[in-house]
Amino acid sequence: MLKPCDAQQFMTLTQSEQTERLILDHRAGEPKAKIKLPALTYMGVFDKTKWPPSNPPKGGGTRKAEFMRPTGLLMIDFDHSSNPRAIYDALFSCLASAEVDPTSVLALAHITPSGDGLRLVLKREKGKSIQQGQYEWFKRIQEHYEGELTFDDVCKDISRLSFAPMQREILYYNPSLLFAPLPPQEDYPDERAPLWTHPNPPCEGGNTAIAEPQVLPHREDLGGSYDGIPYSDIVLRLEEQLGGAPEHGARNSFIFTMACNLRYICNDDPAWIASVLPTYGEDPQKQQRTIQSAVQRPMSREMPEPMKRALKIAKMCAAGSSDESENSEFKIHNSELPPALPAVLPDVVELLVSRTPEHLRPAVAMSVFPPLGAHVHGLEFAYWDGRDYEPTFMNVLVAELSAGKSAVNKPIDCIISDIKTRDLIVRERMREWREQCARMKSTEDKPKRPEGLYVQILSADMTNATFVQRLLDAGENFLYTQMDEVELLDALKVSSRSGAVSAILRLAFDCGEYGQERIATNAVDARVRVRWNWNASTTVQRVRKYFAKNIADGTLSRLSFATIIKDDDDWGDMLRPVFGEYDQRFADELKPYIDRLEQTRGRLVCPEAKAWADRLSLELIGFAREIEDRTYAQFSHRAVLMGFFRAMLLYVMNDCQWTQIIADFARWTVEYDLWCKMRFFSDMIRSDLQGEKTSIQRGPVSLLTLLPKEFTREDVRALRIAQGMKPDPKNMLSHWVCKGVVERDDSRGVYVKGPKSEVRN
Repeated sequence: MLKPCDAQQFMTLTQSEQTERLILDHRAGEPKAKIKLPALTYMGVFDKTKWPPSNPPKGGGTRKAEFMRPTGLLMIDFDHSSNPRAIYDALFSCLASAEVDPTSVLALAHITPSGDGLRLVLKREKGKSIQQGQYEWFKRIQEHYEGELTFDDVCKDISRLSFAPMQREILYYNPSLLFAPLPPQEDYPDERAPLWTHPNPPCEGGNTAIAEPQVLPHREDLGGSYDGIPYSDIVLRLEEQLGGAPEHGARNSFIFTMACNLRYICNDDPAWIASVLPTYGEDPQKQQRTIQSAVQRPMSREMPEPMKRALKIAKMCAAGSSDESENSEFKIHNSELPPALPAVLPDVVELLVSRTPEHLRPAVAMSVFPPLGAHVHGLEFAYWDGRDYEPTFMNVLVAELSAGKSAVNKPIDCIISDIKTRDLIVRERMREWREQCARMKSTEDKPKRPEGLYVQILSADMTNATFVQRLLDAGENFLYTQMDEVELLDALKVSSRSGAVSAILRLAFDCGEYGQERIATNAVDARVRVRWNWNASTTVQRVRKYFAKNIADGTLSRLSFATIIKDDDDWGDMLRPVFGEYDQRFADELKPYIDRLEQTRGRLVCPEAKAWADRLSLELIGFAREIEDRTYAQFSHRAVLMGFFRAMLLYVMNDCQWTQIIADFARWTVEYDLWCKMRFFSDMIRSDLQGEKTSIQRGPVSLLTLLPKEFTREDVRALRIAQGMKPDPKNMLSHWVCKGVVERDDSRGVYVKGPKSEVRN
């Protein structure tokens, strides 16, 4: 039975704590949570006039198509998507290209309760059926979406229910269109009749009349390999890239996605695809109709990423290089080279790399943010997780000894030149104060330490007391240190405790509290927030050795990394780089950007940046799940946050104007940072995780629970060997028989678990 819903009731449903709890329970695997969710019919409402007079409705209304009246809206669901927000962006791209106002066509967009889908509620064109409108919108969005895209074709029923979302996952809400007055009934066709027939729908299903394609022959004459690799191996690797063989209810969409990928190596021939693609238990004719649908969709020029990865891994396995770590590494970055720097850069980044040789620009583009961040004080950025953050930057440049790591020094010196000038004045006043104190014999006569004086540029060689005092003096200002080698972090001498430096680095990222307690009256006794940015340079071997003990404590994920790739074909220019002049003109062009950083205060909210970070975070989490790589997942969360910090600094320096150029560059910094981390540390983290798994042992478990219902003496012997026990199972078997937990069947030479085994287990 249906009840009317208006804008106020809709907001009440979506803001309800119960709705959010049920959605989260559903995602956690609770089987009955979803059916308890409130649900709505967007495409139709109950019409009492259509109910038989002899049997009037009681209460609300019934959810049957013959008693529904069109609302003038249609619903389209994109299920099982690794990045639903990218589909949402593609929708806005197609609206922008057609110069269509979103408020005139889009009523609602939200993440589905499953968490991996997008639901759109759109205005329906007059005279067209729901299915026809869905397919036309699908084609428009598909043109602006990079990757495979399918939608749920069974949503064409006017009475289709849609489970309510939680408020924070509503991407777009237009109540004036969602709850607009009902249009005239004659504007839309009767949805009970199959008015529209299309020979190749995007998915199979539903009860609309579909023209039957001809049955495709299973062709054996098309060749058994691609580029020397058997198709069976490629299909197996492609299955792995798409999450493994499908469950019963997902076979059709999985076959569709597989076919969309295989068409690139099967000459876009449906018969060829059918000859190499398993049915996965699907009806062969239905599978062939799905393949026909796949080859009818528009085909991009470039092979999809899952297909590229599958081919790469299949080639490596065929060549005898099936090492798991090598395969996993390729899944994360399918190139030996890091992501290329965007062709168009934000103005300030373009300026900072303009005097740098081409091959050194990515390293400079990453390394300039710690000194830029030293100009920020009293500024917080609102993030998508509901918290406010002060931006902190710690960057390590990792490269070979002769790779040109000093290339970052000149841009950094220009960025902090004004801070250095201020520090010189402060240091001179501090020197004068110390000399005055030295001339006074009595402690009471010595002048007090000057207030309001702080030094921002610090050397790595300092005591713990000095570090705390500098932080206390600086207040909300960030300290900055530049180190030629990462080992100089040890020279901080912040504490005699083991691991203190890594603890300071973690506190610095979180702007956490740190300090010391002393009894002496002239000692530094304070707790302060660690606001400290720094740059360091090192080699691959040194950085791996230095952070070897910090693999699992979160230190690495809080740092950003850059590298310099040497081109063996162009080693002459690599060894003799030519730089431009960092002259007064360069300084004058840089000054307005620095001024904006220093003048901006308070809590800054940029909705576009928050949405960008939220989308990218979901995308990377989905990708980590797809490749089942915990290492990538551990790194990606904070990598996105650091990318958000960079984006917000650029946003401030761009006079608080968000642009796609900033978004593209910030995304590059995240991808580049992750590429470097996976390249330098992924094998160490995987080894650490594997060691963690082996060190965590299960509690005591009876071997009987590990055996099937019926087993032989050899089965027990093999199990004992696998468990590291003595092979002979004689005494164990005798004990089980004596206790009555197993029975011996001498006629068949097997042991059978008895009823008592269930109790004992």
